[in-house]
Amino acid sequence: VEELFTNTIQHGLGGESALPVIVGLSSDGRGATLCYRDLAPPFDLTVAAALAHDHDRIGGFGLNVLRSMATAIRYRYCDGANHTELDFEF
Repeated sequence: VEELFTNTIQHGLGGESALPVIVGLSSDGRGATLCYRDLAPPFDLTVAAALAHDHDRIGGFGLNVLRSMATAIRYRYCDGANHTELDFEF
């Protein structure tokens, strides 16, 4: 959630914002699904380029971390909002 929220504020909204972010979590006992919705401009993390590892750079690997942890990622943009769902196995 922290990676998604940080990217929404810093990159999507360019800093401070009063726009809401909605987070939900559900579980079926075998895993969990994180539902994340924001009102930043469209950004599909399923197709965004991954950054190459660089020891001299601080940060910039949040999307890589999310991709490596999630077993599935779904994205859609509708009604002016980014809707991202990430599945995680227990």
